[in-house]
Amino acid sequence: ALSVSSLMRSLSLSSFRRAIPIQNRVFCRYMVDIPFVDKSKLQIKFARSSGPGGQHVNKTESKVDLRVNVAELDMPPEVRARLYELHGTKINKENELVVTADTSRTRQRNYEDCLEKMANIMVEASTMPKERNMNSKTKGVFNKRRLEEKKVLSRKKESRRMDHDR
Repeated sequence: ALSVSSLMRSLSLSSFRRAIPIQNRVFCRYMVDIPFVDKSKLQIKFARSSGPGGQHVNKTESKVDLRVNVAELDMPPEVRARLYELHGTKINKENELVVTADTSRTRQRNYEDCLEKMANIMVEASTMPKERNMNSKTKGVFNKRRLEEKKVLSRKKESRRMDHDR
């Protein structure tokens, strides 16, 4: 995990000019608010990115790995359960939600992408799905439509048949 001062040092000079430190936090070009996550508990790691890119890929650590312990998140139990249901593959054995970004050449853009991804994951987990109201009237409509489609398909297939008994 990196502190804010070490994060500032790790960003390149051009990125440092664009990053604005406010109250011991680093906000890049735009502020990303992540629901349920205290930004001081985020663990940020940098690594060499994979894929094509020639010398640039081999020399710079532009991939960003953002982690937060799910047990330390201040969220309702039903939201936590939905987080496990929707994004269980992104949670490791140490109970950390792991989000990575390596699509951009710059570390700053990848950092912003990670923050956005994390925010989208939390919003998606906190948004409960609508319960469908399947009263008897709608059931009948759906069933009637299904039966009509079956009849149409049956007639179409019947018209294709050739009578071999003649």
